[in-house]
Amino acid sequence: IEDRELRKSSLEKIFTRLDGRVKHYQIGNAVNRRKWAFTSLDEYFTFFSTAYQLKQQRFPHITLLGGSIIDFEPPNLARALYHRYNIHYDGVASQLYVDRRGAPENRQLGCDLLAKITWLKTLTDNSKKTGSSLWLTETNWPLRGTEPFAPAVGDCMIDEEQQAAYLARYYLLAMASGRVHACFWHQLVAPGYGLVDNREEPPRKRKAYASFKQLIHLFSGAIISDYSEDKYGLYRLTAENNSKEIEALWTNDIALDVTLPEGKMALDITGKIILPKENGLIRLKDNVVYFVEQSKPEI
Repeated sequence: IEDRELRKSSLEKIFTRLDGRVKHYQIGNAVNRRKWAFTSLDEYFTFFSTAYQLKQQRFPHITLLGGSIIDFEPPNLARALYHRYNIHYDGVASQLYVDRRGAPENRQLGCDLLAKITWLKTLTDNSKKTGSSLWLTETNWPLRGTEPFAPAVGDCMIDEEQQAAYLARYYLLAMASGRVHACFWHQLVAPGYGLVDNREEPPRKRKAYASFKQLIHLFSGAIISDYSEDKYGLYRLTAENNSKEIEALWTNDIALDVTLPEGKMALDITGKIILPKENGLIRLKDNVVYFVEQSKPEI
């Protein structure tokens, strides 16, 4: 960071070696935390300027993501996007963790995850220092009982059932916002917060792995058509994929019964079929339930 020439030669080697294989680069990470090396955002701007100059001179085809603020900190985010340095991000990278508040629907400074995304996108759209795309490059929750591998300890730690539920709900809310270009779970393999626990042999896939797999299966290529939260605390996201309607339903720490619509089947968070009660009701509480159109028999 402090050695300009070393910084330039290192970035030049990275861009050269990965040329043709990597297009998008996030420059800097969690730059508002001293433990990740930057002592100020001014120091970060100087660092980014080296990558920006290389892009202009030799690598115009690459995408540089900047900002790189961790957690929901509007003052730092505003500072990262509104300044007088001669640099420009192609898109904004945000490490938007919400684990300190528990569920993604819980509020911080009056904002749930949807409101936080709206804040980020609004600041991005109104900045002259960046393109309009918003990338959520990190999110996770630390797992209870995984010390010393957990990245944080205390009330923010959750069990594996909650991890599977919070992962799906975070992604569903990001999709519902219509404002997120891409979202990445940090990370796929890690003892304290990953989808796979590699302390065992063979490595063990957690329930969140199946939750993520099911989410991708249902929503890859889908078009989001509606999102709502009613007065009873029912969250509902509706999408269409391959001409079939998909509904994702969940609650935040309350129990509700919902009617399974005719012609649809209910799937749990991992894709297993849920049989309704005799009265046709499905019980919701925290875990996401999917209502999916049943395939019509061929004539």
